[in-house]
Amino acid sequence: MFADQPGRDAVLFGDHIANVPGEAFLVLTTQRLAVVVKEKHLEEEQQESSGGGFFGRARAVVSQVQNAAKNLASSENVPATYFEVPLERIADMQLALLGRSIPRPTFLRTDFTDGSTLFTRTRFAEVRADSFRTRRPTREWESS
Repeated sequence: MFADQPGRDAVLFGDHIANVPGEAFLVLTTQRLAVVVKEKHLEEEQQESSGGGFFGRARAVVSQVQNAAKNLASSENVPATYFEVPLERIADMQLALLGRSIPRPTFLRTDFTDGSTLFTRTRFAEVRADSFRTRRPTREWESS
């Protein structure tokens, strides 16, 4: 990833993907680009982020009660959105061939409107880039 500041979209995506190594999926829809994980990973992060003080312990107890009251049929393996941005914040997606090995691994290069860039390794980078180009909203200067 490339970014000039830590709060840029590429950095935020990288952080969210790194928090659940091997368990996160990058999902492109007609409305957004999102990091999707299993719901159990979100619950684990919420438990870790609750403070160790009195109020943190109180929030943890309330959270446990709320979780116990949830529908018992719900599954912890249900996909849940961990982080997302609307397509309007993505400037472009394209195939990037990186590395020196043959065949070179394919990456999906995602350029955000804030100037940051995220590289994601995938076998179907070209297909995903083409899919983005057909889904993204047309901007005024592109329609003429």
